[in-house]
Amino acid sequence: MSCSCLKNDFNLFLSNTNCKTLILEDQSIWSKGDFYAEGEKLVLTVKPLSTGQEKTINLVINKRNSYTSTDILGIDNSCLPDDLYCFTTVNCGKSYSIVRANLCNTFCKIEQLKAKAKTQEDIDHYRSLEDLAEQIKVNAEFGKVQTASDLLKILNRKLKNIRCGLC
Repeated sequence: MSCSCLKNDFNLFLSNTNCKTLILEDQSIWSKGDFYAEGEKLVLTVKPLSTGQEKTINLVINKRNSYTSTDILGIDNSCLPDDLYCFTTVNCGKSYSIVRANLCNTFCKIEQLKAKAKTQEDIDHYRSLEDLAEQIKVNAEFGKVQTASDLLKILNRKLKNIRCGLC
């Protein structure tokens, strides 16, 4: 056994416990066999695309990893901005990069609208916003970063006057 190598499939699942914490889980496909050891961690560079500010974090494989705004942005006890986040790593001489959308505050705002919905028009409105948020996440996951970014700008404009209470 010599090293643990990604098998050309770097993949992360991003979720939240709250809008101040990102949860990342490695869902990559790893090479197996006599020449490969089981990996323990990946060193990731994280960059919110709106700021371009990079931070390095360690991702423990086969575990849910929790990161705060301090870990990602260097800011204490702050909400992580709704943004597209680029995750990059180098493994066995190859560079891998993916983008994931963090939309915690956005979904909280949509939940506020859902709770106040009284008419079919209100319901149609919050459902269209939910659909738009899902389109952002899917486009980011499929590598259509510009489309996801454009949709995020549209959604932010539509939700600019809604307050969530979390951030």
